[in-house]
Amino acid sequence: MREKTIGKAFSPLAEATDFSPPPAHIECLFLGLQGWRNIVVSIRFVKEKT
Repeated sequence: MREKTIGKAFSPLAEATDFSPPPAHIECLFLGLQGWRNIVVSIRFVKEKT
């Protein structure tokens, strides 16, 4: 499901740059950013609890 939405989001870019699937490093970047956001949110949550 996630791959399809990423693919749809990149379809104009894909047509412009001849990539059918989005490049792997872009997907890794998105996953990394989501991971960092989750870490930051959990740190803030812990700080508020204490």
